[in-house]
Amino acid sequence: QNTKEKALSDTVIMQKTNAEETKQLIDQIEAEEKEVESLRSCTEEQTALATAKVKQDQLTEQLKKVSAAWRTYTKAFQEHDASAKNTITVQQAYEQAQNVYETKRKLFLNEQAGILASTLQDGVRCPVCGSIEHPLPASLSRETPSEDEVNAAEKKEKEAEKNWQDAAGDTREKFAQVKDAHETLKNRAAEVSLNAETADEAFLNQLKLTEKRCVKENEVLDQKIA
Repeated sequence: QNTKEKALSDTVIMQKTNAEETKQLIDQIEAEEKEVESLRSCTEEQTALATAKVKQDQLTEQLKKVSAAWRTYTKAFQEHDASAKNTITVQQAYEQAQNVYETKRKLFLNEQAGILASTLQDGVRCPVCGSIEHPLPASLSRETPSEDEVNAAEKKEKEAEKNWQDAAGDTREKFAQVKDAHETLKNRAAEVSLNAETADEAFLNQLKLTEKRCVKENEVLDQKIA
């Protein structure tokens, strides 16, 4: 009898133990299933964040290109402005040299007429106009330049004209560079939904604001990914 009771008792204990172990296993499985689901959700979120990060990195690179295009445009604009101012200065120098030459040339020619007039005699035909009367003959001037001075003034005038033409050509070239740089800037800006049609201070402020927002979004994404 004692043996049967002991066997029965052992059986009850074993069943109870198995039931407890089974419950523990079930609880463990349920916990692991929840963890798997949680990990699956984390994986999906991580994938979404990684995709967002790629797009954000692309935006960062695009903004760097916009900034580079802005610097190129600004430099081209400044160089054109300096060239245009230089052209005006060189043009004024040319006009001054031209006036000096024309003045000297006229004085020299008038002097030649005065020399001829000094040889005229009433009743004798003028070798230039054929008149035998000379009521208003040209007079000699004490400030008449020499022929060498006239030639030197002409040389300076031609040199000044060439300098002006070269300066004007440089300004036209610089203007073409500004147009090209502006076109590149507009295209780069359009890629990040910015309008660089005017390319002024308002555009620069908008670009800086977009760059700051991009940096902030990058920081937030990095924190979420971590």
